[in-house]
Amino acid sequence: MLERLTNQELIQIMNKKELSDGLIRYNYIQDNLHKVNVMEDIIFQDIFIRFYQVQVHKFRGIKECIFRILEENKNNKDIKFEYVLRELYRATGTIQPSYASKIVATINTDKAVIDSWVYKNLGLVRKYGTDNITYTIDQYYQVNNMLNEILKIDRSKYIVDIFDAYFNHNNLTDIKKLDLIIWQWR
Repeated sequence: MLERLTNQELIQIMNKKELSDGLIRYNYIQDNLHKVNVMEDIIFQDIFIRFYQVQVHKFRGIKECIFRILEENKNNKDIKFEYVLRELYRATGTIQPSYASKIVATINTDKAVIDSWVYKNLGLVRKYGTDNITYTIDQYYQVNNMLNEILKIDRSKYIVDIFDAYFNHNNLTDIKKLDLIIWQWR
């Protein structure tokens, strides 16, 4: 998969304003997750919503649900994707794998975010519909396993090194670096 990412494309990704701006927001989220009550702190909420592109106007109750789950579980590195997915489903009536993965990845930075760009760049297809919770859970773990395997490939190590050269002192996990690059690869 990353073999298709050319050095020219990698340079373009590293120079994207969205990536550098996103890192500022991501670092704010990580630096403040344990310092504030995320259910009450509107600055934290605004930065989280902007960084993760949460469509709060589209799904009634999703904002409250996201920040409740984050606040109640921010010290639980073992938070399960399926728990978050089901909580969001109860709040919205829709399956929200992207938002569920964003909550999990905020709490446990060794976990990946899944969204349409990650699916596309990993060659996966997302099934839509309310009867696909089990499939969605399986796919989430498949993505995380794929990314962990991809990190063992020399090309991935090179890409992580390039990320570090562009953004030194970033304190990101390698999975998060790879996740951000795949997310920006469009």
